[in-house]
Amino acid sequence: MKDTAILVTTFLRDNALFDCVRSIRKHYPDVAIYIVDTGNESKEKSKFCTEHKCVLIQHYFDAGVTSAKNEGMRQIPRKYKYVFLCEDDIKFTDETKLEDLREILEKRKDIGLAGCLLKKVKQSKVEDQEYEGTLYIKDDTIYVKKLKELQWKKIGSVKYMLCDIITNVFMIRHKIWNQIKWDEQYKTTPEHTDFFLLLKYNTSWKVAFTDSSSMEHHAQFYKTHDYSVKRMRTFGYKVLAEKWGVKYYSNDWNESWGIKNPMSLYTFASLRPSEELRRLSLLVSVEKKKFKVAIGIKTFMREDNFFKVIDSIEKHFPLPYRLYIADDSGEISGEKEYLYQRLRVRGHVIIKLPFNSGLSAGRNAIINKVKEDYILMTDDDIGLTDSVSIENMKKVLDSSEDIGICAGMIYQENGEYFGGENYSRGLKLEIDRKLLFRSRAEKNLSKTNGIIFNYADQVVNFFLAKREVFNDITWDSRIKVEYEHVDFFLNLKKTKWRATVCLDTKFIHFRSLREDSLYNQYRRSAPLQYFYAKHSIGNIVNRYLQQGARR
Repeated sequence: MKDTAILVTTFLRDNALFDCVRSIRKHYPDVAIYIVDTGNESKEKSKFCTEHKCVLIQHYFDAGVTSAKNEGMRQIPRKYKYVFLCEDDIKFTDETKLEDLREILEKRKDIGLAGCLLKKVKQSKVEDQEYEGTLYIKDDTIYVKKLKELQWKKIGSVKYMLCDIITNVFMIRHKIWNQIKWDEQYKTTPEHTDFFLLLKYNTSWKVAFTDSSSMEHHAQFYKTHDYSVKRMRTFGYKVLAEKWGVKYYSNDWNESWGIKNPMSLYTFASLRPSEELRRLSLLVSVEKKKFKVAIGIKTFMREDNFFKVIDSIEKHFPLPYRLYIADDSGEISGEKEYLYQRLRVRGHVIIKLPFNSGLSAGRNAIINKVKEDYILMTDDDIGLTDSVSIENMKKVLDSSEDIGICAGMIYQENGEYFGGENYSRGLKLEIDRKLLFRSRAEKNLSKTNGIIFNYADQVVNFFLAKREVFNDITWDSRIKVEYEHVDFFLNLKKTKWRATVCLDTKFIHFRSLREDSLYNQYRRSAPLQYFYAKHSIGNIVNRYLQQGARR
């Protein structure tokens, strides 16, 4: 068992935690134990964990069981191939055989989780706490169904069966956490159902149950009002409904638990106003069935900035939207994969491309999938600062049939214009005597509904466009980066569409945290000669730099 660790999550039940750890140490004196505590710190608890050779991870107060599990999985060293998860109200017994769970995972490489029999102990009464069943979504309902015909298999003397969902006491392959994590929108119920839905619909891992090993669940009385309020939150059902696009939850065990079956997720959810519920409502606001705007993001390597961009969209985007993310970063972090997993189940689109496919290929891949009438095209380093700016861009776009693109004003984090004022306000493109002249656009300001905008031949790479524009023009995939932008707008001039810049906007260009030689090697790999030959030019003259602009 040297490759196996135990993760115990605990919250405001120190006595139950102590009993749990003592039972583990009685039967597994040398196994590694990690405890994630979301309750109050205490010297007694710290001393107990030291004496019982446990690693105590003090997480922030009331972080929730989802955050506690994620934090534990993050901090447990990778040398532990398997992690057994349980909460503080579990006790190991003579019938607890973690070796059987490990044996299933060792011999069946397609099984990702293995759970055991849980016996519920309440006062003097002991009964099997069954929860092994099938789990699926059909129409507007989540179904948890009891297994009618038990199909047992065997590995040596250990018998097991496959199912979709089990109790929240199980052994998991550590590497699965790189694929899916617990969704921290939930703090408690129904985080368990959500996790197994994610496992089923986003991975190929199977789930096993065995009754050759068992342990006891000692139900705890809610001794304080503070604990019971936090433990029995129900607003998670509203999150579950919005996230998976369902209305009802049909669970074969509900009636035995005294709950109506099927229950309406919305009416079951707490309707009491609270700051936390308001925050969660904001988090799921993107999960609308009727999207008005597509947001296309091409990303490559710069994860820190990418996370900032996504956060700014969730906070400030004023219309229902669907994300289309084209990623050619190659290897990505577990944190980014977790974000993608959460976005997918909300209806957003993740497009993974071969490493260093380039900006043009990524943007074209996005355009090929977009169904919405409008699309905001951006890179992974430009963030929103308010909701009004996007609304103003859309009003400009809708003000004339020939306006196909409307860009926003981009600023550096220090307040300066991105690329200088002339560049941000838009450029004029002219080819003369085999020279491409880029000059500041003429200041012929226009107004629509009091919103000021300017026409330009080339605008910054953050713009809102009508989807039909891309029936006439796309990016040249032979130009990976750098000149792909100028090439696109030279070609736009040959169409009926006009580009504009809405001056009543403000967006932020995040300074890259990854300006290393490897990144710059790919970022500056534009095929200059191909671009020159395509447009029959010999050089580019950037007049706008001499017209009062600053880089």
